[in-house]
Amino acid sequence: MNKLSYIIAGLSAIVLIAIMVIAQLFTQNAESASSTPANPTIATGINAMHSPVVNAQSLTEIPPTPSETNQQSNIVIPPHTVNGYTAVIESYYVDTSHILFQVRLSGGEIAFGNPHFYDRIGSINLYDENGNMLNASVGSGPTVDPALYQFEFVPATLLTGNHIKGQLAFDLNNAPDYDKVLAQFRFDFDLPINPEVRFNPKQTVTANNLAILLDSITVTPTFTQIYLCFPSPSFADWNIGNQTVLQMDGQEAHPINFRVLFDSALGGDRTAGSEPYWISPIKNGRCVKSVFPIGSSNPTSLTLTIPQLEKSEPYLLVTNQLLMDYPGLSEKQAYYKFLEEHGNVYKGTWTFRIELTP
Repeated sequence: MNKLSYIIAGLSAIVLIAIMVIAQLFTQNAESASSTPANPTIATGINAMHSPVVNAQSLTEIPPTPSETNQQSNIVIPPHTVNGYTAVIESYYVDTSHILFQVRLSGGEIAFGNPHFYDRIGSINLYDENGNMLNASVGSGPTVDPALYQFEFVPATLLTGNHIKGQLAFDLNNAPDYDKVLAQFRFDFDLPINPEVRFNPKQTVTANNLAILLDSITVTPTFTQIYLCFPSPSFADWNIGNQTVLQMDGQEAHPINFRVLFDSALGGDRTAGSEPYWISPIKNGRCVKSVFPIGSSNPTSLTLTIPQLEKSEPYLLVTNQLLMDYPGLSEKQAYYKFLEEHGNVYKGTWTFRIELTP
């Protein structure tokens, strides 16, 4: 693979985030609707002004009880160390249309903040249990925790059955010497394919003169995905912040990943076929899917609290400027300190409370 291909593979997610801008605000709030779940599918960063916080008014909708799903699995994939470099799969998720792995790399000069941190990965492939390459598109790049590297595969054909067995393969190169391979990682896996239950609360909460629509929710035994639509506070790339908290059935988590699904400034649909069971409820604005690493086989209620929106600054993730400007802080702490100090936040708070059983 030539140098250009490695750069594209390693930085594709960052480039996408950098160009995501929204030019229009919602013209009106989405109206509250009955939160009836759809039939359970077998599928599966211009500075913003700091404004005073305005109390949010939350709507509560009560959908019927979701169908039973499989029990949560706690499969640990052993870490691999090759030539002094270590790759650890810290989390994974599989449904019938997505296969996702989050990997932390260490060893040698492989450290977050290194200018070539994100473009050291190449030859990303997924194989089935017979050794055949899985026909799937792949996206890669940083997660909400920018020190984690994420691989997301979208199979050309929906997965069937209740589990998938195969191998994740990728190489670690010596960027900018892209042709020099430092280590080859091969992870064998046998993972459950999560069923999902989808709820459609269609709730709108307004805070600080900005309305956020909670369009839908999917719950699996291991992950919960929240589909949100909102206007951008300014001509920039905005998303819910890492301080967002999802509480469900005694569990609590922050988002580990997000994906832009719709952006009217970029022609609308951005799913590329990866969301066969979701259609954008808006024509102007942005919709994102946020993933939380908690789930339930029999969910009863959830509370989603979004303290602020954040404007991303992806260029900072490929330099060591943060560590120089904020000595003594971790890379992640330095990044969020920068956002606060440079006005890259829009304060809320937006709180959604939803009962998932009658």
